[in-house]
Amino acid sequence: MTSALGASATGGRLDEALAERTRANRAFFEAESERLARLCHRMAERFARGGRLVVLTMRGLPRRAATRMWRSSR
Repeated sequence: MTSALGASATGGRLDEALAERTRANRAFFEAESERLARLCHRMAERFARGGRLVVLTMRGLPRRAATRMWRSSR
């Protein structure tokens, strides 16, 4: 059974990890927003011309998950 003190410490670590992730996400998107916007625009232009998104799986990702993503994009 987890003590109240142990749960509090665990919750504190989770809060710290979440805050750090939020800071890192904010810094990344502030630094990369222009580049991401240009990339999204280029992708939209290609999709408008009939382009498709190719999903490649990596080790550990079930093939059926990639197939499901591919089917839902058609």
